[in-house]
Amino acid sequence: MKTKMKTKCMMIFILCMLLQTNVYAQENCWPIQGKNYGDDLLYGPDDLVYNKILDKKEPFLGYAITGDQHSEILAITSGVVKSINVSFSPDFYRVFSFDNVDEGRQIMKKHQYNTKFLTMEVWIKMEDGMIVTYTGIEPDTVLVNVGDQVKAGTCLGKMGHANKLIEDYCLIVKGSYKGKTKVPKIFSGSQNDGNTVQDVNEGHGNLEKDYRSTKLTVQELKDIFKVFKESLYEGHPALTEYVTPSTLADAFDDIETQLNSPMTANELFLILNEIIHLIQDNHTYIDKKYLRDETKLYNKPYDFPVKLGVIDKKCYVLARYAEIEGLQVGDEIVAINDEPMKGIISKLSQGSGTGDGYIEGFEEQFLFTEAKHLSSGFEILYDMVYMPSAGDPLVLTTKSGKDIPWVLKKENKPAKEPTKWVPYEVQELDQDVTHLRINGMSMDEKTILEIEDILLHTTSQNLILDLRKNPGGSAETIHKLFSYFAEDEFKVAKGHEVKHNGIYGFFKYTDNMIPNSQPYSHYKADKNGDCYYMDAHTHPEVFPTYKPNENGIYTGNVYVLTSELTGSAACILASLFHEHDRGLIIGQEGAGGYHMMCGLDFSKVMLGHSSGLILHMPMIKIISANSAKDISYGRGVIPDVIVTRSIESELSHEDTVVGTAIALIHDNDKRIDSILRNRMVIKRVIRSVWDDFKRIVQSF
Repeated sequence: MKTKMKTKCMMIFILCMLLQTNVYAQENCWPIQGKNYGDDLLYGPDDLVYNKILDKKEPFLGYAITGDQHSEILAITSGVVKSINVSFSPDFYRVFSFDNVDEGRQIMKKHQYNTKFLTMEVWIKMEDGMIVTYTGIEPDTVLVNVGDQVKAGTCLGKMGHANKLIEDYCLIVKGSYKGKTKVPKIFSGSQNDGNTVQDVNEGHGNLEKDYRSTKLTVQELKDIFKVFKESLYEGHPALTEYVTPSTLADAFDDIETQLNSPMTANELFLILNEIIHLIQDNHTYIDKKYLRDETKLYNKPYDFPVKLGVIDKKCYVLARYAEIEGLQVGDEIVAINDEPMKGIISKLSQGSGTGDGYIEGFEEQFLFTEAKHLSSGFEILYDMVYMPSAGDPLVLTTKSGKDIPWVLKKENKPAKEPTKWVPYEVQELDQDVTHLRINGMSMDEKTILEIEDILLHTTSQNLILDLRKNPGGSAETIHKLFSYFAEDEFKVAKGHEVKHNGIYGFFKYTDNMIPNSQPYSHYKADKNGDCYYMDAHTHPEVFPTYKPNENGIYTGNVYVLTSELTGSAACILASLFHEHDRGLIIGQEGAGGYHMMCGLDFSKVMLGHSSGLILHMPMIKIISANSAKDISYGRGVIPDVIVTRSIESELSHEDTVVGTAIALIHDNDKRIDSILRNRMVIKRVIRSVWDDFKRIVQSF
């Protein structure tokens, strides 16, 4: 008896030692109150579940634990609550998120889903950056808030229903680290083996692919092309807005003839991007998922020795990361590896995104500004198109004819200070000029009220509103921000259009849309039957007339700065200043259309399971309330004062656009008044002529 007791105590002691060897395991607990390790486990990390998109079974890579409505959910480790989301999981490979519980219930009822499967997700970030996600907490029972510090064993709420495929009450626990799936190890014994997390890419090699060299088969290419083409034709609300149907059809036919031999995902991306460029929609693009995977393209064993950028169709050295004899910042590069730069720029442009319609300058900006989330910048696009490897030569030919040889290798680039994204920045440039930079349009009510407070309490008579690096965001922010400047009532949009109001067959290929659903059943068929719409007559609550801010407005002069990277919602905001003659636009033409753009709802179409490519496609065409005829259809907000980019201005590190605004404020007040006055006169004349023309047409 004593021997058995000693043996049992020794086993417990060894187990405790194993747990304590792990930095987190010493505080780990089973996530269900009153349950022991392993109780009521439905699925573990290595259990296989069916993935409908891939049509095969895959490892679950998490824990699904059943219980009842009284089961209390516990945090398995200490950390900070990073996010609390409302979600619905119809299966094991998709999650739909909602802004709030009421919205989620309404949408689920509309699509005839049982609302008991609406659940809460709590994301807790551990000290080392590991994020543990708890899905299956009953709405209205969550006991923690974003920002809370929690300890292992903290009660998060009561159990709900984590997934439609699991009828019972259930909690699903999963994890991630730096964007990669990790499995939280919450078991004791042999399954723990001293590790808190398991890298799912170890032991599951099929989840990792070398997208740079692995070639897709001809059948895979044809299957991907079929999904790509059918999805665009069925769902895109403005597919032939800027290209004729016959031209688009010919382009599809031409691409199909090229898919007769195996090719890499990058090669396929460039071919399919020919269609994207024809559509000319800023929100339609192919998302290169594998480019964001730090184990792939961006963790390559080499870097360029210099930063290159394209200005006025010429390539310049903007910075050096290594000492290279004979090469200086500002030098023009006319060839790389004996290929003329003109041809290289053309190929790289094919890999870039597009602006809306006939907007100018967007592709060149993609070859100048480096941003991983946009897959832009000379080096990133060069790597996509040419796919060089470590050890390959990189011979840069300067305008003077000098060849600068280099072998691609990993360089130690200057360390950059980590920067935290902020929604806005404000600076008093002098006693009468305030510079307000808005970095994105997705902001909470608290942030919007902070901006209101700045605008209503500043004593500056001149405000520089900087939208140059604002990629857009929430459409709900547009009218709130402009109401702080509006002198009269205004509208933002006058209508929405979709392709049809029935079931979209291609939703089965997406990872964010519910298959066999009718999200736009409330849209009406137009008289020609070629689209479905809603407007202020059918849905006045969706297209209201807004009033100036009831607490007051900023009454000073406004100078709005735009660039080729001013996107979507930020472009609409800038357009309101132009439409209502409320400010002077300075800089470059934005990326979003003045009279129309697509957005609001987006489908993410998985282009096969081997390519790593995702078609990002808008579902709604937004008809702007803007009516200014001084901007041609298909163009963006064209500045009143255009500031051209030059290599001299870029290398001077001076902000020439802000400098132009300040110069106009201090030295050219009369000129500004003249510009605004002339613009208003031109608009009145154009509108008068247009009204006369419409009356003449109607008389016939």
